[in-house]
Amino acid sequence: MKKRKVAIFDIDGTIFRSSLLIKLVEVMIENKLFDFSARKEYEKEENEWFDRKGDYESYINAVVKVFMNNIKGISYEDFDRASKIVIERYKNRTYQYTRDLILKLKKKKYFLLAVSQSPKGILDGFCEKLGLIKFTGGFMSLILLVNLLARS
Repeated sequence: MKKRKVAIFDIDGTIFRSSLLIKLVEVMIENKLFDFSARKEYEKEENEWFDRKGDYESYINAVVKVFMNNIKGISYEDFDRASKIVIERYKNRTYQYTRDLILKLKKKKYFLLAVSQSPKGILDGFCEKLGLIKFTGGFMSLILLVNLLARS
């Protein structure tokens, strides 16, 4: 049985120098898919985090809440268009170290896996640009997947 080496990367904050979800929400507001007032719902947490007075978890949770409260009724076509805008606009905003590491591991034929809690629709396109196989799900699901890969 031939073993294949696996490398697992988190997307947001490890490869991408921000959060795909945050950028997606911003683009959806910018393109009037979400009402402009939605920005106010996470602006306080964003400013506190940037000013080092608040924590990232509060900020990202506020953005998630905005996304969940506003996504209902948005067509897949509009969501896809917004995702493509984010990917095109921010495709180069990756950390140099992890970007170079991915290229190095690709050459060595590693199985490259991306883990993220960002929405699948934006994750698909972003991972495709990087040549990563995406994986969304909880930590236990990831452990099961790694065990399966180790056996194949």
